[in-house]
Amino acid sequence: MSIVGDDPVITGLGVLSALGNDYAEFKTNLFAARSAIRVDPGIDMLGVGAPLSGISFEDHFSRRDLAELDPFSRYAAIAAREAATMAGLTEEGSLIAPPHRRAVIVGSANGGLEVLTEGYRRIFRDGQDRLSPRTIPRNMFSAAASRVAREQAAQGPVFGVSSACSSGAHAISLGKLLLKAGACDIAIVGGTDSCFDLGYLRAWYSIGIVDAAPCRPFSKDRAGISLGEGAAVLILETPAHAEARGARPLARLAGAGMSSSTGALVQSDPAGMVASMRHALEDAGTSASDIGHLNANGTATPANDQAEAEAIRQVFPDRGPVVSSTKGLHGHAMGATGAIEAVATIAALEEQLVPAMPDTIRHDDAIDLDLAIAKPRATNLGWAMSNNFGFGGMNVSLVFCR
Repeated sequence: MSIVGDDPVITGLGVLSALGNDYAEFKTNLFAARSAIRVDPGIDMLGVGAPLSGISFEDHFSRRDLAELDPFSRYAAIAAREAATMAGLTEEGSLIAPPHRRAVIVGSANGGLEVLTEGYRRIFRDGQDRLSPRTIPRNMFSAAASRVAREQAAQGPVFGVSSACSSGAHAISLGKLLLKAGACDIAIVGGTDSCFDLGYLRAWYSIGIVDAAPCRPFSKDRAGISLGEGAAVLILETPAHAEARGARPLARLAGAGMSSSTGALVQSDPAGMVASMRHALEDAGTSASDIGHLNANGTATPANDQAEAEAIRQVFPDRGPVVSSTKGLHGHAMGATGAIEAVATIAALEEQLVPAMPDTIRHDDAIDLDLAIAKPRATNLGWAMSNNFGFGGMNVSLVFCR
């Protein structure tokens, strides 16, 4: 594939997370460092997490649609609607690319969990021998992309991406590649996951890396992740297309770096992290010294945070950027997290503020990073990076600029 076009611009954002059910609410809570992770005995054995709240899906979908869509597809559709509205794609008479020039790529680590749980109950509890005919269409990992494409009249490249916790970031990277290759004029990209299913919660409990308290990325007393969920969608466009229809760019997706670590399936690898960050900087045509803020992967597991801190110091050997991990606010939303954190990074550029992590973070001498804690850091931001590193050694770094 020959990549010859200009870097895409972002003209619309949509987000649905425990931090907020739209971009405005999300941004308010983000810069207030208001963690949405709560201790709740109702979250099964984990007892802590950041599930969605305050949203009625009956207000967004018909009864038939609710029966046909698993939660992860609903999340993606709602976020895509907000992004499309912000970008002006819903305005009549605007110069918008025809359907065959619109792409949709949506990442998910889990696919449709709810319909599988319903099926297991039918078979093992109720003794039934047939599942709902909607089981496969609701469960398939591409269902969210298909729903978004249907609502946004996208008839160009449409597919799902599944690469563990890097799924959303991979989807954004692939949207950039399609646009620069001339395969489309608009790419609707992001990630989505529903995580508070009984079986899924207990699977994470069995791994032993979920904290019994709200997670504390890079903190001396960090003890593991907190699960979150939700979706985020970005509207990417070629600069020429955005300019022709008078759209206002929010930021530019300047660089996307991807690498694969080949070690153990769940072992953190600083070398792979370094590679993705350096690839992203090279793709952006910028230097490490230009990056003013880094939204780190920062899962709050002891090994991962230490490995990422080492990788960051290798890529940014001088003082380096101001670092934070917004997972300390919205939890780890699995395949959605890369897209949610991309939105947070763009918000940082927009507001010229580095989001802060909660004030529960305690200094760790082994983490030699300039961390934003308790209060957002006002700074002159021209460039920012977002990291996502998933199980299986799937590494993605994205570089955005004003």
